Amino acid sequence: MKYYNEERIKEKLGYLSPVEYRKKNAA
Repeated sequence: MKYYNEERIKEKLGYLSPVEYRKKNAA
């Protein structure tokens, strides 16, 4: 699921690194 979710995030935000992705989820 994580991989799929990251791909969706990349599409919406125009790509985010895994670190930025985690920061947004942790926020």
